[in-house]
Amino acid sequence: MNAIDEYLATVGGWQQDVLLAWQAEMLKIEPDSEQVIYYGVPCFKVDGQAIGGFAAYKNHCAYFPFSGQTLVTLSDELRDFNKTSGSLHVKETQKLTPELIALLIATRKVEIAEGYGHRKKK
Repeated sequence: MNAIDEYLATVGGWQQDVLLAWQAEMLKIEPDSEQVIYYGVPCFKVDGQAIGGFAAYKNHCAYFPFSGQTLVTLSDELRDFNKTSGSLHVKETQKLTPELIALLIATRKVEIAEGYGHRKKK
């Protein structure tokens, strides 16, 4: 059992079902990813870089791209969801599709490859 499995064992109801589906989809996309708790959030890492994560809250599930830019880049595709600068909120009546999860991860991986969020050396 990994850290995310342990976290999911503490989540109940519809939120557990949603997060288990997200976990399965993220593993399908990145089967060799590391599943850890990062900044208190279940997180998938590839080559040491956070590519996505999630958590359950009282009235929603949240997807975290671990980037302030990803949700801005995908604002048109994610227009039906509530967002903060760093998380996408999904209510029980909504669905974050496998296609959107794949797009979120692909967008984050492009940002990592392009060095987004890394300080430039002088």
